[in-house]
Amino acid sequence: MNLANSTTQTFTFDQGSYDFMGRTNISNFSDQGNSINYPNGPSETIVLLECAETENKLQVYSLSEPDKIVLAFYSKDACLKQIEVNGRSFGSTLLIIFFSFVVFYLVLGICTKKFLMGATGVEVIPNLAFWSDLPNLVKDGWRFMCNGFKLPPRGAGPAVSPDPNSYDSI
Repeated sequence: MNLANSTTQTFTFDQGSYDFMGRTNISNFSDQGNSINYPNGPSETIVLLECAETENKLQVYSLSEPDKIVLAFYSKDACLKQIEVNGRSFGSTLLIIFFSFVVFYLVLGICTKKFLMGATGVEVIPNLAFWSDLPNLVKDGWRFMCNGFKLPPRGAGPAVSPDPNSYDSI
């Protein structure tokens, strides 16, 4: 479809007749924000945004100038709305509490191991064995989940139970 810069061009779409009045990619809002201007070569279409509590309605406002069509769009979406700032969300509050406990745990654990137990270097990290093994534990957990929550097949050795996924095999 060729969209030439002419307001006299008419298009048919879904059994309706439509006039080309401007391109949305070069449209702009007025400085007051109460209208949208659609330039179309020598002509221009202006859509006035009017606050209304009724259904959306578009009416011709003015056709006094042939190169300037003014339409009025009545909608509840054109009304000014107060933007509410709710503050911090529940999830961000939980994250703040969690990381506060992590920092408290690390500071208290490092101080305890350094000053009460005399540890130096990497040994001051509380529960160092757990933190060193954590990546392997996460990997094992992912493998267990991807395996359908079934235990991996047993290696060499006698089987205690015929079913490796039974409670007795744990």
